[in-house]
Amino acid sequence: MCSSDITAKEFMELRGKQRSRYELLVDFLSEMLSVPPDEVNIFSLMDVKERMLDVRFAVNGGLSFLQPEKMHGYLAAHKQKLQSFLQVSVFQIRADECPGSECAATGGCTSVLNVRDAPTVVDCGTMSLVSVMMESKAVCSCPGREQSHQPCASYPRSPCFNGGVCVDTQHGYR
Repeated sequence: MCSSDITAKEFMELRGKQRSRYELLVDFLSEMLSVPPDEVNIFSLMDVKERMLDVRFAVNGGLSFLQPEKMHGYLAAHKQKLQSFLQVSVFQIRADECPGSECAATGGCTSVLNVRDAPTVVDCGTMSLVSVMMESKAVCSCPGREQSHQPCASYPRSPCFNGGVCVDTQHGYR
């Protein structure tokens, strides 16, 4: 999830007698997904640009973690309520670097997420978080072209993402 006009430190800070946005997001996800608050794990807060925050989280739904698509769907459906609850502007639910990239002429785009070896600490005085450092970037390519696959018609939907076009070759699609 990407928010504007807020930093990682501001997200963690208590606001007078109000709870932090970190705590509010845990409560929101817990209530929306019907899980106990301790099953919500906000594991990364990254300031990606000036006053733009990338928030990464996982939710354990009992025996396994909930699929990202399920969480993103719920958040997208309740985006206005989320923004009002957190008092922040949410401009992306599923962080995707492709819409702002220069990949339109290359036949496709994929958002690639890299996890760095060293963590970072977000400290606001009353609360701190050891955060996984993540970097999301747009890669101009169609993952389907990177290796041999079955013919295009054998897939229920195109294996290419973000505008990539599936083309059959003698070694499968590209």
